[in-house]
Amino acid sequence: MPRDVDKSRNEHIRVAGHFNDKGNEVQRGFPRVISDTHPEIPPEVSGRRELARWLPGRSI
Repeated sequence: MPRDVDKSRNEHIRVAGHFNDKGNEVQRGFPRVISDTHPEIPPEVSGRRELARWLPGRSI
């Protein structure tokens, strides 16, 4: 189950949705299907606030 941690980090793809079956590691970021541009995510934060502030300006 996902949980908050003290230090932000990259995450692994969960193969077939199984929590203990880790696939490739992926970088924290924003959905590229929405836009090619995105704000920077400082290493000391999760990026959730940056995503929330960025989304209102997007149109699909």
